[in-house]
Amino acid sequence: MLGKQAWRLSQNPSALWSWVFKGIYFPDGDSWKAKKGHRPSWGWQRILVGRETIELDVKWLVGDGKSIKIHEDKWLTSGLIGVPQIGMIYTK
Repeated sequence: MLGKQAWRLSQNPSALWSWVFKGIYFPDGDSWKAKKGHRPSWGWQRILVGRETIELDVKWLVGDGKSIKIHEDKWLTSGLIGVPQIGMIYTK
């Protein structure tokens, strides 16, 4: 149920309750990258728990690609694109 609320928060940005959470916890970003913040409400803490439970199963819909940040967004479970992993050996 908490995961469903986290999903609804990201998919219904025009809902009143989405505006409230966005205004308080992530005014310049989106709900997937939002932090817990200082003195979070009980409701926001529960939504973050729900987000963690569904985060690994959520997939990207690329669309026109304008909102994608290749080197900042987490595309791989093992790290970021273009950032070498510690201990990796490159061979030609």
